[in-house]
Amino acid sequence: MAHLLRARDAGDVFRAIGVTENGIKPSQSRASSLVFNRYRARVGSVRTQLVEFQRNFRGISLWLDILVALLLCAIVFLVEPIMVRVLGRTGWVSLEGMRPNNGLEIAAWILAAISARISEETVFRGYLQVQFTAWTGHLSIGILGQAAIFGLVNAYEGWKNMVLIFVLAGIFGVSARLRKGLRANMIAHAGMDILAAF
Repeated sequence: MAHLLRARDAGDVFRAIGVTENGIKPSQSRASSLVFNRYRARVGSVRTQLVEFQRNFRGISLWLDILVALLLCAIVFLVEPIMVRVLGRTGWVSLEGMRPNNGLEIAAWILAAISARISEETVFRGYLQVQFTAWTGHLSIGILGQAAIFGLVNAYEGWKNMVLIFVLAGIFGVSARLRKGLRANMIAHAGMDILAAF
């Protein structure tokens, strides 16, 4: 019985009970061989369907990440004015002198936004959040820890912006945890930075 528990698939089960390669036990008839071969074909068909589903799910997963990114952007655009109302005017660092003026500058802006946000999401939500969670055993400390460090990294923007950034980093941390990945965060974060130039 133990050898049946270690079986990885139906083929292992049938080999364990003594079924030969062609599906016939020495003492069995041709009819039982046909039943076994139909079962083996059905298992193969299910495997093919699972592989096909996984291929299709990758595309669905990308579209789901894009939808989550849009939802994240909407949440940020809703939370930001509330935080400004609570904290008072935050005085975001002006982008006037940095806005792109021609095609080359636009391309450079987009490339910089994408690479910076991929890096930030990887470091803060992908690494620090996971490390703080592993060290403490509490997801909430992981999310709050990465958000606090992300806020501190942006201390040059003033304490009000640090608090706002802390809250937004917490939202992005929750999103990373719920989505079990960073792609939606990267799309949303880079998208907001790209749009900030225009």
